[in-house]
Amino acid sequence: LFFFFALAPTSSFMPLPFFIWERRMYVALAGLVAVAVLAAWRLLQAAAGKWDIKRAGVAAVILLAAPAFVLGTRTWARNVDYRSQRALWEDVIEKRPQNARAWGAVGSLLVMEGRGEEALPYLQKAVTLFPPNHSVHVNLGLVLGRQGNHAEAARQFEKALELLPHSAEAHACLAASLVEMGRFEEAFQHACLGASLSPNHYRPWFSMGAAMNRVHNHALAVQPLSLAATLAPEQEALRVTLAESLLETGQYEAALKQLTQGAEKWAKKPVYYLFLGRALLGTGKRLEAEEAFLIALSGMPRSAPAHYHLGLALAAQEKNAQAAEHFQKALDLDPEFARARRALDGLSMK
Repeated sequence: LFFFFALAPTSSFMPLPFFIWERRMYVALAGLVAVAVLAAWRLLQAAAGKWDIKRAGVAAVILLAAPAFVLGTRTWARNVDYRSQRALWEDVIEKRPQNARAWGAVGSLLVMEGRGEEALPYLQKAVTLFPPNHSVHVNLGLVLGRQGNHAEAARQFEKALELLPHSAEAHACLAASLVEMGRFEEAFQHACLGASLSPNHYRPWFSMGAAMNRVHNHALAVQPLSLAATLAPEQEALRVTLAESLLETGQYEAALKQLTQGAEKWAKKPVYYLFLGRALLGTGKRLEAEEAFLIALSGMPRSAPAHYHLGLALAAQEKNAQAAEHFQKALDLDPEFARARRALDGLSMK
């Protein structure tokens, strides 16, 4: 009875929004353990009256060692499951394949590790088993967004908001998807809602600044992006987006600082070198800027802006013939590129 009464407050017909942690068994098991110990003691006392001391001692050792061995073996086996969160949840899936929370938890962990492709089937399974799961819809939307499926990602974030209308994360993520879909006004509204609900979370401010950037309102974008970068300095994509706004507003030193402090992952992308070259050129480092633009062009040879800015770096070094070639290449790729046209005309007048 003690066992069931001890479990009753946390394990009864009344559902609780908590995991069924094993520690909830500790108090309840205390009674059973006490009864088992007393029973073993009585058994040994009875045996001591009938057996000699040697046989009674052997029986006592066996009686104590057998449970210790069995329980120790089970503990060692269970520790294998506890080696990581993912291993623990995968063990739950193996034993309870209809447990939606376990599928969603594994998917969420994979999303956090940046392994969206692996996370997708887990998240889809979780939604199938239990559709009204806010966090699963958010994570599923994040994966779809990273795959470029922004329309479906937006639908997942909208479903998350139907379940939890005051979710700052869902508002911010929806704003980011809407930016990619070109629906900037709606994106700005959701970003503002997210920021009002959770002003200390970077994502709403990031989405707000990104929306402003996309409508070329770079001066206003700097403030929310700077706040987001203060809240989450480890977010490289955020720092690069802030650098873009700073470049467009002529703040080259500040942009260079954002690009050269903690952007190791972005340093593998051609667009990073385009921004870096612009910042270097703006701070008078022409040769370094030329090198950065050449790296950018090696990864995106049909980028009109990269050819244009390389032309500027070459012209600043009086390499006018080479500069003219790149200005012309920029115009070939984008005949409406007015700045490249003006730069080429300016060279021809020298």
